[in-house]
Amino acid sequence: MEKFGSDKLDLRSDQEKKEGVLAFAWVIDFPFFERTNEGGLALSDPEHTRGEVEGWTFTHNPFSAPKDEHVNWLLKKDRIGEILTSQYDLVCNGYEVGGGSIRSHKPDVLQAVFEVMGYEPTDVKRQFGHMLEAFSYGVPPHGGLAHGVERLLMTITNEPYLREVVAFPMTAGGRTSVMDAPSTVAEEQLDELGLSVQSETSGSGSVFDAIVALFRTKQFAYEILEHEPVATSADAAKIRGTKMEEGVKAIVLFADTKPIMVAVAGDMKIDIKALKKQFGFRDVRMGTPGEVQTVTSVPIGAVPPFGKLFGIPLYVDIGVRQHASIVFNAGLHTKSLRVSESDYEKVDTPIIGAFSRKA
Repeated sequence: MEKFGSDKLDLRSDQEKKEGVLAFAWVIDFPFFERTNEGGLALSDPEHTRGEVEGWTFTHNPFSAPKDEHVNWLLKKDRIGEILTSQYDLVCNGYEVGGGSIRSHKPDVLQAVFEVMGYEPTDVKRQFGHMLEAFSYGVPPHGGLAHGVERLLMTITNEPYLREVVAFPMTAGGRTSVMDAPSTVAEEQLDELGLSVQSETSGSGSVFDAIVALFRTKQFAYEILEHEPVATSADAAKIRGTKMEEGVKAIVLFADTKPIMVAVAGDMKIDIKALKKQFGFRDVRMGTPGEVQTVTSVPIGAVPPFGKLFGIPLYVDIGVRQHASIVFNAGLHTKSLRVSESDYEKVDTPIIGAFSRKA
């Protein structure tokens, strides 16, 4: 930071930047552990979220080997903060273009790593016993380097966005120009695995109740508005006594044959052309009333802007963010909810874009 004014490890001088010089650097001697006040990695949690154990946690991953000269410190649980790992990164002009490490291959070393982080031997054995047993039979040292070829190409071509150097970049909706994905799973495949696919409202009462439950679970505030039946944004704003632009309307579309949900402010309409261009869709059409009912179990005009409830992607226009609070029909023509816009995004985590124009 003192020498170059940046922590991106761009080692070029100003003149070398103008000349397009490629400056490579190896980053080594990473600290293995760091202090944590949030708790260690809970091995008893299948999603590996933070547990309640306080003390040390790893800085990158627990499976890299410590440097040879620090192995004894690790085994003795001594000088923990000074132990360095065998990780290494390759940086070019401030961008990581490669990285790797020598992997841990001795059972006592790997066991010690988890013990340093405060986990019980039974937890370690349950989660990683297969590795420890394999290591006990003798495993040669192993490691390698994963090259970020596309990141390097981005640097060489001076492109600001990685997707510009990817042959078939994926859209925010998980689609590419060469794969018809994501796709539905055949019933035969589900039966073979003993699985079934259900929306979050399956067996949980009405859509309205499901939405309220989502906000209650996260302890977010909401206001219920009961009113005469409404089916359009204009009618809803008039009867609810709210501004039309505060309302959010949800529309079910079919993008490349698959259902998606799009939400825009009440005084706007969807710009299909912009939507297709932004997210890489080839074909987009409106869902018929029957299709909307099938996908959401809700009639047109009452569909709430919650793709999560129906197991479909939700795309929200950035214009919705212009209002601190939003109002929407909540699965019924006679009930609406007013919620914080920021809370709304936390509940459904939509894909944000710019694809609306004045109605």
